[in-house]
Amino acid sequence: MLLQNFYKIIDSKITEKGFVYYVNLNENHEVFKGHFPDNPVVPGVCLIQIIEELLATELKKSIKLLKAGNIKFKAIVIPKSENIINFEYELNSGETANVNVKCEISDSEKTFMSFKGEFKIV
Repeated sequence: MLLQNFYKIIDSKITEKGFVYYVNLNENHEVFKGHFPDNPVVPGVCLIQIIEELLATELKKSIKLLKAGNIKFKAIVIPKSENIINFEYELNSGETANVNVKCEISDSEKTFMSFKGEFKIV
């Protein structure tokens, strides 16, 4: 896990099209000392890393991001007010051994980010 102690998995469940993970962010993580000390915001690159780590956890395989075809940041994630974050995945295996993924990151009130990409099982 690249992001040690950055988040904790609270729960997960299988859905009709994939799965969802419920994650608690650590608002005291050292990342927020630099991003930003007086107004902490979760960096987008950290959200993408969490997407990859949770997918690897669910698949129980090592993976590598090949392509991030579409990433939309819709709202900032403030760790103090949005501690429980939902990572909802929809998987689609194509003609190759790669896994095509759609992931929406949200809480009960708003969507923070939508991601569409392709991962290779390594």
